[in-house]
Amino acid sequence: PNVTYTVTLGPGLQDLRNNVQDTAMVAVFSTGGPVARAGVRGVVVDWVNGRPAARAVVEATGADSVTYVALADSAGRFVVPNVPAGAYLVRGTVGLNANRAAD
Repeated sequence: PNVTYTVTLGPGLQDLRNNVQDTAMVAVFSTGGPVARAGVRGVVVDWVNGRPAARAVVEATGADSVTYVALADSAGRFVVPNVPAGAYLVRGTVGLNANRAAD
């Protein structure tokens, strides 16, 4: 109850009739109360190479242990939208093998 979800469908999504979506679509909904309006934003840096970490996976974990996920853009910038206000532990992972896992 009372959880806000943000679902992002990236460009390139194809339906059963071979229609391809050329832009991202975002749906935000709540399972109870109002939609959360706070956000976590920043820049992920690849410290080894000394540059912004393009396409890094960002995880923001709140005090309730819920983890929210975002993907950094080509300049390493990220936004985790629609989260409850509070403190978060934020971790960025630079994917060298494109599997979006911390390995």
